[in-house]
Amino acid sequence: MINILLSLLMIWIGRTSADLPSTSWIRNYDQSGKLYDNPMFEITARGRIHCTVRCSMESCCQTMTYNPNTNGCRGYCRNTTIEEELSSDAGRELYLRGDTSADHMCGYDKNTSLCYSLKTDDQDKHGAAAQCERDNGHLFRVESFERLLAVEGVLRDYFNNSLAYVWVDGEDYNSTNNYVMANGNSVPLTDAFWSSGEPNGLEYEQCVGIHYGYKLNDWPCVIRHKYLCEY
Repeated sequence: MINILLSLLMIWIGRTSADLPSTSWIRNYDQSGKLYDNPMFEITARGRIHCTVRCSMESCCQTMTYNPNTNGCRGYCRNTTIEEELSSDAGRELYLRGDTSADHMCGYDKNTSLCYSLKTDDQDKHGAAAQCERDNGHLFRVESFERLLAVEGVLRDYFNNSLAYVWVDGEDYNSTNNYVMANGNSVPLTDAFWSSGEPNGLEYEQCVGIHYGYKLNDWPCVIRHKYLCEY
């Protein structure tokens, strides 16, 4: 027990609070379809939003390219249209950093490489999942205690330290208290992840959300709540 408590304390001390870059990105259609030289970084992103957040974390990154076919993401220290062209890259999109009126507010946690966004419109669980998928993401997956801690600060700020009502990934399809996420993994059932007395095994509560104490709770899937997307 002491070792578990020490491990949880080390996770808490070592975690980095999420930055919330508030940058909009404007697509430049004239310069799309090209691969440019000398990027400041090049990664395989989890989606378009993840790519924009990665660039937003770098103070000098003014331009980024993203290819939705390959998830290739490149960032550049330029504030004007890139001039040199290395080769043609069909499908690659070019974005320029815009003003500070954000079209996507996305938290980025450096410890876990999480890119997540709290959506404040109310959806039932399946509607929330569909909305996340439209942005090439999915409902947030609580696969480790560190991941749960990474989003706690954002939720506390939004809900003003009161009760949270937020959908995340996980559904008990067979009423066996086995909450399965869309990737096939199960939500951990240990007490550290769940609110006191949860999951309570009620047959009609089959979907997972974040609630009391910013831990997990099971609810009827048809209830409408805020939701947390991951990219």
